[in-house]
Amino acid sequence: MIKGKDILFWAGLTFDKTSIGADLAKTLAEHNRIFYIEYPESLVRAFYHRDISYWWNSISRLILRQRLRKPYHNITVYVLRKIPFLFITYPEFVRCLVLKLNIWFVKKYLKQQKYKDIILIVLYPTAYEVLKEFDKDVSVYYCIDDYAAQPEYKQYPRRRIHIEGLERKTLKESNICLFSSDDLLQKKKQFCSSGSLLKAGVDVERFNVSPVSFIKYRDKEIKEPIVGFIGGINDRFDWNILEFSAKKLHDVSFVFIGIGRGITQVRKKISNLYFLGEMEPEDLGAFVVKFYVGIIPYVVDSTTTFINPVKIYEYLAAGLPIVSTPLPDVVKMSEELGQGYIYIADSPETFSNAIQQALKEDSPEMRKRRKNLAENYSWEKRAEQFAEIIESYKQRA
Repeated sequence: MIKGKDILFWAGLTFDKTSIGADLAKTLAEHNRIFYIEYPESLVRAFYHRDISYWWNSISRLILRQRLRKPYHNITVYVLRKIPFLFITYPEFVRCLVLKLNIWFVKKYLKQQKYKDIILIVLYPTAYEVLKEFDKDVSVYYCIDDYAAQPEYKQYPRRRIHIEGLERKTLKESNICLFSSDDLLQKKKQFCSSGSLLKAGVDVERFNVSPVSFIKYRDKEIKEPIVGFIGGINDRFDWNILEFSAKKLHDVSFVFIGIGRGITQVRKKISNLYFLGEMEPEDLGAFVVKFYVGIIPYVVDSTTTFINPVKIYEYLAAGLPIVSTPLPDVVKMSEELGQGYIYIADSPETFSNAIQQALKEDSPEMRKRRKNLAENYSWEKRAEQFAEIIESYKQRA
């Protein structure tokens, strides 16, 4: 375990939400000092949420949130300054100017607080400019997705090529490159000097809680059994699988916790689908342990080949059997774990059948086994792996 170090965590991801960046930072903060960089609250993100209270909270956070705050032991969070008027296309020199301003402020704060021998961790593919600007002991790029393959770039091939080029610069500039899946490592290791596998982890204690008495939707209690999903609802969803399964299993309630697109149209067609919106991390666990089965209904194509879903470990920590489409990393994990943990299904018919099988075969004993297994994927374990990778690099350097 790394101890007594100063870590600059240029994550971009919001610290107060469940994310790989925030969870890893919290784990490392047990024995180190963290300066965590996040992007400002996005009002566009709020518009995908059905709950008016969420819109208000987003606006409040955007207006009232302090530029600097200390929400957690040993962690200081800095909210980046941003260019106003999101939908205006700015010249490149304006973007660079704003980035320089943010870097200047961060450097000033680090100097005031006497940060030294910094470990710099970046989590987004265009961070090569940040990597060049700071004096550091070690620089780390933690790649958690194939960003250029994301659905939004399908219609914009030039943007995709641009992102790929910037990421290669980031890979080259970093002393250590970490990848959250085997396929990501194999695809991108050729562009970096030192590549290692570091899969996502889980905050086990978040799911070591008593379940809520019942789950409500618009003041109406949702009937059990409940099949659930947590995370972003986006273009990676296989809506055909979801709609078929919900219609066939009309006595099962399908509950989704997260924000995204395409929700309203589907909800109008199918009565046993419930979208609860986004939840605070501290509230999430009590709802997830109320589920009977956790699902990952993603399409399997170039946009999902490289992901290692965090929700696998979260479902296991809650004791849930998992039904998933055949994502490469999930298939490998299913084969390693054996029967009763992850059910793989590649069509609407087999997916609904797998849900039925998971419901039938589940037991208190299997729930206990899954929870015990999740301990192996805790963020504490991942932090130990991270420390070993850092130490190995320093011995070679």
